[in-house]
Amino acid sequence: MLVRFEKSFCQFVIRKWWESITEAKKKLEINLFAALGDLSDYLPKNDFLNLALLYDSKILLGNQVLLFSDHLGMHHSLEVRPAFLSNGIYSFSNTLPAHEKVDHSGSTKKILRRVAMKYLPEEIVFQKKEGFQSPIQIWMNSKYYKKELSYIKDSNSFSKILYLDQSKVSRLISGFLNGSTEDFYLVFKLWILEKWLKTQI
Repeated sequence: MLVRFEKSFCQFVIRKWWESITEAKKKLEINLFAALGDLSDYLPKNDFLNLALLYDSKILLGNQVLLFSDHLGMHHSLEVRPAFLSNGIYSFSNTLPAHEKVDHSGSTKKILRRVAMKYLPEEIVFQKKEGFQSPIQIWMNSKYYKKELSYIKDSNSFSKILYLDQSKVSRLISGFLNGSTEDFYLVFKLWILEKWLKTQI
């Protein structure tokens, strides 16, 4: 009886979750069309991918992506020129249907990869995307950071957070310093947290 109840309850939760997702998508489509105004007239009403991409280009691109790249470029005395934002390419990309951008396997930049295949090896065309990551592991293993970590492993700043176990924090950092743990990313987060706690709380 209990198993039957749990199964039916799970089915009910999943059904309600899916209904809420569907309803949210409908609302999002309405909001997207409203935000895009006249631009949405160029898209079929069921082209949700291109609608979302167009919304991104109008809202996110100028207010965040290009803003950040401009700040970072100017900081290093560089003039950043996004080649794919030339008027011709941008206008053309907005006319492409969704199936020309994403294939059935979920691979993106479909038409761009097709052109690149004429000039580049396949392993380059289809290689996994990589971001510009900070060399955190190298930092955390440097003499400077290890000296910093030896200072903060017993810092009383962590006691300002009630749900943080000071003894576990100390053991984790000590383990990293003596080589018994390699979780450098978590240790890096704790280092940042300690700096913030010391100055802000």
